[in-house]
Amino acid sequence: MSSTGIWQKFVSNSDYQPKRSVLFPAEILWAEATKCYDASANLACCICARGAIEAALHQAKTRTAAGSGGSVAFLEDTGWGELRTWAKGNGLIDPTFEKRIDNARDMGNLGAHLGQKIDQAYMSGGTPKLDVTPREAYNALETCAEMIGRIAKQRWP
Repeated sequence: MSSTGIWQKFVSNSDYQPKRSVLFPAEILWAEATKCYDASANLACCICARGAIEAALHQAKTRTAAGSGGSVAFLEDTGWGELRTWAKGNGLIDPTFEKRIDNARDMGNLGAHLGQKIDQAYMSGGTPKLDVTPREAYNALETCAEMIGRIAKQRWP
């Protein structure tokens, strides 16, 4: 599986193109995720996909309009819990998609907190998970692209 198909679909999305100027931080991270995936760096792919999901939601929550006329609401905290609650309340994440987001974030969290995950596994008598599969990384890419697409379509009419 190559990320090329997902990337082409992503950058040609007619909902996304007019919002590119406000969602570009997520695009940068998502592009890095695709490069990592294509290089078989699956754990790094998931870390970048996790970051892209959060960047997209941060931009959606803190920007009132896409494009040059949009204003910014500078918030002290846009941590994951706050972003998730906001996205659910605004119809961007439904229960089925929430499970996919959770899976993508879990894979990204594995890489972002690998030392802690290893310690937790050993302390509980288990074997640590040290990597993600190509399928898990691909799923994270697809989920990330869909999250950005949902924001582009629904956030700024």
